[in-house]
Parts: sequence; structure tokens; C-alpha cells
Amino acid sequence: MIGITSLFIQGLYRLEYPVCCSDWHTPIEREELGGYGILLKKFSLAVEEGKQLRHAFGLNEYLGNTYTEEEVEGSLRTYNRYREERKARIRDSQSNWFQKLGSVPGVSVDNDDVWGSKRQYLYGYVCSEIMRQNNTNMIPYMCSALNPTGGICGAGNKSLYSGTIDSPVIMHSCIHDASGYCYTYHELGRGYNYLGTYFALPSRYPMSCQMMGIYRCWRAKSSDSEGSWSQNDF
Repeated sequence: MIGITSLFIQGLYRLEYPVCCSDWHTPIEREELGGYGILLKKFSLAVEEGKQLRHAFGLNEYLGNTYTEEEVEGSLRTYNRYREERKARIRDSQSNWFQKLGSVPGVSVDNDDVWGSKRQYLYGYVCSEIMRQNNTNMIPYMCSALNPTGGICGAGNKSLYSGTIDSPVIMHSCIHDASGYCYTYHELGRGYNYLGTYFALPSRYPMSCQMMGIYRCWRAKSSDSEGSWSQNDF
């Protein structure tokens, strides 16, 4: 698994979001939860296969039927397999005092309009790319549903910084959360030290690569706007 490159981060700044995604970026300036967000929330909470599949096809319609029926069904099988493997991994870790895993938090009521937001989609997109590099295909919104608080700047539901998806801090939060989640719960990718820098704590620690990650996201954005980025700058 290669590290997250600056060229990849540049591409994230140019990512085109589905029109059904809201522009939530702070719990203070609240927006009404749209239909896509409501359905994504229902999908995340559904445990019956029939309901899951029905919600998944509904979400695909919101996205303009971007994915084929086979892709939706295949991604759903991977989604459920990952949920079961994660559950077993959390259970087995309880005997390890130093690396005990906690459950993945759901979105709290005060952050309810995170559902279906561009920030949540960005997190899911990065998560799906990490999985793809590890030969696993999953639709971005299903990645978002696996860890719905991904992309919120802070631990779990704690939003410590208000900003749009164009903010280097928020960009870093989405990449950091996706990298950490995939590594912690599915042993995929580099982990929280997604840049692979020596100036960071080990990859399993959430505080790893925080300052370097924000700096690299800022450099990627400023260099991209100037049109002067070179791959040698990574």
C-alpha cells in the first residue's frame, strides 16, 4: 500500500459531489436533513438484508443510478462481511489491554445533518479508494455508512473545527479518519500516518500525522491553485 500522495489530495479538492449531498460544515448552521441523508441513515441502521438492498437501490437512484445492479449487490456483500469481521475483531481485542478496540460510534442527534453531507461523502470516497488499492471494491456511500462520523474534525461526534470541505483541516480530517478506520478495523492501508512520514507517532495512534497531514493538505491546495505542483514535491 502506497502512502496518500499529494497528487491524490489535489484530486480530492477537485472532486465533484453528487447533487444530493448537502453542504453541512458546522453543527451551528444547521440544514434540514435531505432525502439522501435520511435514506443513508436508514441504510446504516438496517440489519435485514431485504431492507438493506432496498435502501441501497434507493441511494443508487439518488446518485443517478451510477452503479450497476451487480455492483450494488457485490458492494453490499462486502459491506456486511466487513461489519461481521469488525464485530469479531472488536470482540477478540477485549482481552488485549493495550490494543482494545471500541465500537464505531453512530452519529449523535446534534450532528444528525452530517448524514448525506459532502464531508461524509468525501470520507467515504477516500475510504473506498484505500480499499480499492487493497483489491476490495465498495461503493463510497457504503464506506460512509460503516463509520458515519468519519470526516468530523474531532474524535467521534466532537466537532472541534467548523469549515467547508475546501479547508485543509477538513480535508485532512476526512483522509485521516478513512486511513485510521481502514487500518484499525480491517487491517488495510497505512493507518493514521497516511503519509508514511517519519515525523509522526506509530500508525495505530489517532494523534499520528496530525500536523504533517494538515500541512500537506494545505500545500496540495495552494500548489494546485497555482498550477505549480510537481510529483517530486511529495
